[in-house]
Amino acid sequence: MTLGLTTLPAHAAHQVSPKGRLRAGIEHVRSDPLLRNLLSLQGVGYVFFTISTPVEVVFAEHTLRVGADGYGAIVAAWGGGAVLGSLIYARWARADARILMTGGAVAIAAGLGVLAVAPGLVVALVGAALAGIANGMLSTAFMTETQDRTPRDWMALVTTLMQSIRQISPGLGILIGGVLASAGSSRLAFAFAGVGCLLFAIATFVVLSPRRLAAGAARRAEQLAVDDIGAPAAHGSPLGPPSPIASADGVRSPSSEMTIGG
Repeated sequence: MTLGLTTLPAHAAHQVSPKGRLRAGIEHVRSDPLLRNLLSLQGVGYVFFTISTPVEVVFAEHTLRVGADGYGAIVAAWGGGAVLGSLIYARWARADARILMTGGAVAIAAGLGVLAVAPGLVVALVGAALAGIANGMLSTAFMTETQDRTPRDWMALVTTLMQSIRQISPGLGILIGGVLASAGSSRLAFAFAGVGCLLFAIATFVVLSPRRLAAGAARRAEQLAVDDIGAPAAHGSPLGPPSPIASADGVRSPSSEMTIGG
């Protein structure tokens, strides 16, 4: 619904009806391999990042038996770590985003692993703080890279799409966490989430590879060329020609140099 009310870029607003705004946003994301991969990774990652959300109460009350105070300490350690993680990202924002994202996912997996085997509250707090720091850094990195990659005219649509993903995926993660905690134990849920985050880290490193992104951009350019040849301009896509991908330095096409380093 929000996407349907969001304003389109001026060059496309007169060509697309309100019902086509969602399709316009998705088509723009599909036209840029890096942007597409960033949003797809967030959709998958936030499932694993939020599996622990419904588990923490059970973990504190029934596994560690530390009561409400212990639960509050675990939540505070995670939340405080997330704030610290965003500050850490701000310090290292110019580093290779691919490495930061991969390392952040590995650190979340490590924190969840510590929680899965924690014998007491002190160790659990260490795991929660580690996972929180990594979570804050990774979340900020994904949002920053997505916004940096998005041209100003498309910012509202792409940001809305990103926020929609960040609202939908946690619902699935919370559901999975609740099922695992009910069917097995809170430790099983933490372990499952940790393994998922580790696999996510591997996927991030592979999917954001400059070589893979360049190959995707080339395939997309070839497809657009075929579409342009096969369809008259008057009967082409309702979106018109794909908009160029803007950067702080000017304008570039989807096949130009990516912002994720090697």
